[in-house]
Amino acid sequence: MKKYKHLFFDLDETLWDYKANAVDTLIELFEKFELGTNGDLTADDFVAEFFRTNRELWRKFDKRLIDKDKIRQDRFPLIFERLGVDGHEDVAALQKSFIYESPKKGKLIDHADEILEALSKHYSMHIITNGFEEIQATKLKYSGLEMYFQEVVTSERANAQKPDPGIFLFAMEAANAKASESVMIGDNLITDIQGARGVGMEQVFFNPGKITHDLEVTHEINHLFELSGILLNV
Repeated sequence: MKKYKHLFFDLDETLWDYKANAVDTLIELFEKFELGTNGDLTADDFVAEFFRTNRELWRKFDKRLIDKDKIRQDRFPLIFERLGVDGHEDVAALQKSFIYESPKKGKLIDHADEILEALSKHYSMHIITNGFEEIQATKLKYSGLEMYFQEVVTSERANAQKPDPGIFLFAMEAANAKASESVMIGDNLITDIQGARGVGMEQVFFNPGKITHDLEVTHEINHLFELSGILLNV
């Protein structure tokens, strides 16, 4: 008999390849906005600084120190400042273009589509994400993932951010699911794994980078296809 009835997935870097899609978008924008004419700025430097700055801002967001508008307002000005480049006159247009174009990219984490197809025949599946409502909806639509999920719960919809128990409880209520029959699958030990543990939900830690940790998790995988051994061979 199956242990679980409901699968709750994180989206970015668990299913949707945020890094690959962001890189493609940033390189396109580097060329479109002719950023290479700004001193000695290279596309590689621009992309690398984007990820450093973006990671820092998202950590603040996860700690509720800033909101999404602050991320969007500060991200590219900070990048140019840290690269020692004079303020770009089209920084607002650059930010708007990134927000518009990046979610339309469709690169997925390896094996995401095939494992979701297989799992969808046996489980009700849902998303729990700290991403923004309109952005995550666009990602799901353009990547072809939309059809697999019954409930998509964002931090905006739930008015709570992972690892806050509120977003998990909201998602389970929306899905008509119990913690005892649910499992959370995600790549972040704090927001996904500890958050799920906090409401009594079992977890699958997706750890493609094989990072070392001492947190007790229900299951741990390095590749998404390993979910078949946990969820299909029952």
